[in-house]
Amino acid sequence: MLKRAQTYPISLRQELHPTDPAHAEDGTLLFASQYCAQLKILDLERQTFMPIDDPSQFWKIFNYRFPLIEEVYLNLQFNDPEPVSSSLHRMLQDSRDSLRRLSLNHLAWPMGVSNLPHLTHLSLDNLAQGLKVLGSTFSIFLDALQNSPKLQFLSMHNAVPISAHANSNSVDNRIVHLPCLRRIEISWDWGPEYRMSALLLRHLKVVHGAEVFLYVKRGKIFMDAPEPPRDYLDFLERVVAHLPSKNYLDRVSTVQLCDSFVPAVLLRGESMCVQSIANQDAHNTIRRFAPFMPNARTLIFDKPITHDPREFPVIYPPSRFSTLQFVYWTPFVYLVQALTQPMANTVFPSPPNEIYLPPWSLLKEYGHSYFSLTALDEYRDKEICNTVRKHLLSKHYVNTHHVVLLRRAQITPLPHGQSMVGTSTGSEEPSILDLLNQLDRRLDQATVLGLKASGIVESEEEMEQQIALSRRILYKARFRLNARRPINRLPFELLVAIFSRVQNQDPWASFPPTIDENTGNRYSWLAITAVCHHWRRVSLAASSLWAKIYLAPGVRNWKGTENLLLERAQSYPISLYQHLRPHDIWAILLHHRHKNLLSGAMQRCAGRVRSMYLTCSSGTVLQASHYCKNFEHDFLRIEDLHLDLLFDDHAPVSTALQRMLRVARCSLHRLSLSNVLWPLGPTGLLPHLTHLSLKYPKHQESEADPTFGEFLDMLQNSPQLQFLSLHDARLTPVDFHTTGSRVVQLPRLRRIEISWTDSPRHRMSRPLLGHLSIKKSTEILLYALWQQDSNNVHSSYSERYPDFLVGAIAHLPSKPYLECVSTLQLRRSDNPAILLRGRSMCIESRSYAPDVRQIILGFSPRMPNASTLVFDQPILEHPNDISIFYAPCHFKTIQFLRQVDFLPLCKALLDPQKQVVFPTPPNEVCIDANTALDACTRYAPNTPIISSKKRTNDPDPEYGVGTPFSRDHLGKPPFILRICTALPKPPFEVPLRVT
Repeated sequence: MLKRAQTYPISLRQELHPTDPAHAEDGTLLFASQYCAQLKILDLERQTFMPIDDPSQFWKIFNYRFPLIEEVYLNLQFNDPEPVSSSLHRMLQDSRDSLRRLSLNHLAWPMGVSNLPHLTHLSLDNLAQGLKVLGSTFSIFLDALQNSPKLQFLSMHNAVPISAHANSNSVDNRIVHLPCLRRIEISWDWGPEYRMSALLLRHLKVVHGAEVFLYVKRGKIFMDAPEPPRDYLDFLERVVAHLPSKNYLDRVSTVQLCDSFVPAVLLRGESMCVQSIANQDAHNTIRRFAPFMPNARTLIFDKPITHDPREFPVIYPPSRFSTLQFVYWTPFVYLVQALTQPMANTVFPSPPNEIYLPPWSLLKEYGHSYFSLTALDEYRDKEICNTVRKHLLSKHYVNTHHVVLLRRAQITPLPHGQSMVGTSTGSEEPSILDLLNQLDRRLDQATVLGLKASGIVESEEEMEQQIALSRRILYKARFRLNARRPINRLPFELLVAIFSRVQNQDPWASFPPTIDENTGNRYSWLAITAVCHHWRRVSLAASSLWAKIYLAPGVRNWKGTENLLLERAQSYPISLYQHLRPHDIWAILLHHRHKNLLSGAMQRCAGRVRSMYLTCSSGTVLQASHYCKNFEHDFLRIEDLHLDLLFDDHAPVSTALQRMLRVARCSLHRLSLSNVLWPLGPTGLLPHLTHLSLKYPKHQESEADPTFGEFLDMLQNSPQLQFLSLHDARLTPVDFHTTGSRVVQLPRLRRIEISWTDSPRHRMSRPLLGHLSIKKSTEILLYALWQQDSNNVHSSYSERYPDFLVGAIAHLPSKPYLECVSTLQLRRSDNPAILLRGRSMCIESRSYAPDVRQIILGFSPRMPNASTLVFDQPILEHPNDISIFYAPCHFKTIQFLRQVDFLPLCKALLDPQKQVVFPTPPNEVCIDANTALDACTRYAPNTPIISSKKRTNDPDPEYGVGTPFSRDHLGKPPFILRICTALPKPPFEVPLRVT
């Protein structure tokens, strides 16, 4: 451990038991000698009541220098403390710049130690014998305190300078200022010689909030001490008599009396708590302490009061106490009798002005907040009523009017016993569990005593108040328990991120966005705000959760909901979503709100809108003259705009959209227009545009379609473009002759998607690829959407698909793209498409054999560097399917990812027929293990291709097909057939496009 600690400060703690061997101290001495330069904490304790006869092994430890030591705790007892004190004096003087905490038990205060400038905690325990022997003076100890201005905690137990009388004249007027002191604890065992420690308090000047705690330990009595007297209040009186009245007792305004087996006094600010031994001492406590507290006005009885009239003299308060508070149950009638009838032993006959009682101390009939002569007339028990009236109407109290407030007094508990160094037990507040247990006991006591005393309980109103208060406490307890849950201890930002995940995923998160008809549960995430108050506060404080506003014009009281969302979103950027269905349009027309469909929200937050997604169901036609009013606002910060709307007239919408794009040209990043025409005229620059998607209306042609040159101008002014999607984007080639050789640079473009229907006019977007200069890693996706003929699906498909493939590839620039293709993947799919990505190309078809053969024949001349052909589709035994294996000569490798018939495959590759265009077979064919196993089962007995099954189980099976089909026999070059247990992954595994 010491080796791993390296140069880190070390703590030495040793606890010696009486059964330890005599040489146990040698290890401590050796350790201190080796690591004295690293020692930070020194704690030595010997658990024995017998003093150490030979202290030489211990006091030698103090001869070493400890330059970094901060804490010293010594609990050792010696017959002769003088050599230990001298060695300790040297150690403390050498460590005065680093020492922070010092605790000495059964050791004398070192002579001459008076300069510890950084000391913060000091504890002296049982130093009386050592002080007697060494003759330490009170002045030396005051010098040590004066030179420790940072002292915060001072604890003294039986640590009294006995020789203080010898120099009392020299220190009578001396005051030591301790500005950082927060707590003083002075305690002693019973005996006259231990009482003089209270003299220290008159020589200290501390701050107003410092605590003074004085107590006596009854259990520990020295054998040579006299018999402890029975009057413990004499001890308390002497303690208080030594307190400086101006600095302490003059500011006391509240006095609390409580019972304890340990007599003690705690002074804290404006409050004082006195613990007495028995209930009979309370009267004497008041008489003896009252003259020293001239400003005390409140007296709290934190002790039970029985109904014995002989015990009521204890509550005769002094005249200066204007308020009495009883924490426990008090008999009401005897209390009135004691307060209103002067007695011979009453010191102060004047009663208080206010009395605070627990609710159960009053009778049921006294439900008012005060009692007077009028209240007595309504009391049912005439005997008690006459007794109380007699005292109230006496000659001394004719005009008496006492106010009794039903209020429980605050309890300030006092700690018992000796506190430890560095802790402040007296200033700690009681735990909530202790208060609840105390309240439970008091409620039980109030119920039992109240029923026994009067047989009447509280009123129903009071009980309802108690129940309401209990529910409030229960709610707070559950709140504290909920705060301790693991999820509620997460940081605010992480909890908000979790809530964002709980929200419904944005239906328009992908690009181009897709329409989501289900808009009814957009606010189902609000259920998390009802789980607990903490989650509700977190969600309300997170403006980002409320920034997504779904506009629903057909919902009742939507305007109020909209205002609430805008208010909770605060200044966070807003995203507006709206999906209109046919019944929404009818609701708008019925209530004549078509002009304010979006204007209400946009007028208030147009400058805060960051995203706007406006869609409608299929077949929903909007009135352009009314809806285009929503685009007249200035959206200065909009970044995402998606419109999927169908209008009866596109001209006004295009004009309004043109103005909107001109205003938002500096902030717009993502633009998607579906069934909306491209705005007429020049739209201005869109320098920050990164995503663009255009989908023109079906079966609608307009003379205002943008020309090919205008569209190239827009692309050239958008150098940040990363994604481009065009579907039926009609580009009029009126200026095709002027743009024939024009090339637009798009260095950041990552993906292009071009699709069209079966109309020839819609295919004009395909030549666009020849005018773009992009990176070789850019993805190009081409696909077509056709109106299929239900009567002749196969013929319609077979006629259109090859034309689509050949026409699409013909418009691609060959050198930048097709020359770098090395792998061609063929895959079956119901959605035919072509995807070009880097060195790989994937063609999806419906797996008809003629189509695959046409693909190979059509693409081979345009891909001179393609060397690998991947069949990612099942191959049947039909001769038409086998004919697709007649591969071009430049495919060096053919991979079959699915199971294929083995024998027809070999025949097709080695015995070419008339249909073979390129008679040269590939060099390598890769098949899976299932195909090889099937070949062994079906063809091994009858053909010489595979000689035996044992050959199949070869751990590295490579079959040189040259023996059965030799070069001399067929006149063809051999090829290698590899059986792969794990075929390589294809370049494309997911569908090329999602419908």
